[in-house]
Amino acid sequence: MMSYTKEPWNIGPETARYEVCRGIKRQALKVAGLPTEFEALSIGTDSGQVAIIPLDESNIDNAHLIVAAPGLLRELERMVEYYRHSEIRPEAIGKIKASLAIIAKAKGE
Repeated sequence: MMSYTKEPWNIGPETARYEVCRGIKRQALKVAGLPTEFEALSIGTDSGQVAIIPLDESNIDNAHLIVAAPGLLRELERMVEYYRHSEIRPEAIGKIKASLAIIAKAKGE
């Protein structure tokens, strides 16, 4: 059985700066000219943080998809279950199979 953080998920109200590392490792990054911190979005639930995503335009769009994922999976499962117990038109069978493949991918199967 799949275990993931239950919804609702949300994107933190503000961005934050996160340190990559501290101490001697931080100094090594500075000497190498590499970043030692980054600005990020926080994705989480009411019970805590789930992920930190570096801030850029494509990642903001990705964050919205990540936040919607549990609800999308739930509704897709409900839709497939509904059609399993209904009279299905032949043209819908391919769409249901595609939906089942997406569900399996989301569950890591």
